[in-house]
Amino acid sequence: MKDITFTIQRNAALAPNVYEMLLKCGGDLPPILGGQFLQFEIPNRPDLPLRRPFCIYKYGKRSVTLIYAVVGAGTEAMAALRNGQAVKCLLPLGNGFILPDTYKRVALIGGGLGCAPLLPVIGNYPGIEFHAYIGFGSALIAKILINEFQTAAKTVKLFTDDGGMGVKGVPTAALDADIEGGLRFDAILTCGPIKLMEAVRNVAVKHNVAAFMTGENRMACGAGACLTCACAVRGDDGAYRNLRACYDGPIFDLTRVELNQA
Repeated sequence: MKDITFTIQRNAALAPNVYEMLLKCGGDLPPILGGQFLQFEIPNRPDLPLRRPFCIYKYGKRSVTLIYAVVGAGTEAMAALRNGQAVKCLLPLGNGFILPDTYKRVALIGGGLGCAPLLPVIGNYPGIEFHAYIGFGSALIAKILINEFQTAAKTVKLFTDDGGMGVKGVPTAALDADIEGGLRFDAILTCGPIKLMEAVRNVAVKHNVAAFMTGENRMACGAGACLTCACAVRGDDGAYRNLRACYDGPIFDLTRVELNQA
């Protein structure tokens, strides 16, 4: 990981309280895996000393793109940043989704902005066939991400709570039906609300498919020192141990995580 100075190229609202930020730097970035994240330092705000963690939504040789929702003082300050401003980010952090060469077909299932960390996984593994099942509260947020998934994945099934785009309903039912119908997956990767991940876990256990998740834990240091992001994960002996999402994760075996702490 490196502490890198970026210049903001774009910081634009995509929907009410949802922003996309494109950052560019002067040198090549370290290798990045889908599921890894960065810690964003808010400039000129001594009242906001802690860096904010964000998944890496897209990246290039010298650029990263973030999607973030304005939910507090930190993200409010980020939304006010202008093009050309310099910011520091520590990256890449976390273990990322590491998939073996034996995997041929993988399901991606996400909810809301939780779909964002799943997108770069597709580019990391061009030899794997990815099928995306993504759900959103409304068409407004769905429009932000759907085109990216349709371009990268083999198939995309879109669901919205209000039926404004795609199919009205939840993505886990479609995943379950496809597996029942004979579509075989080597693994399921997921991110999103806890209820979604609980439903994904049920499908994975039902069909004996490996499943991995990235959580949305609150993080402070990003380096495993402060323990604010600890979550309970079951070991091979059946005992639960508190692991650090930022350092030991954020990718964990979905069937082993105590989700109400993830």
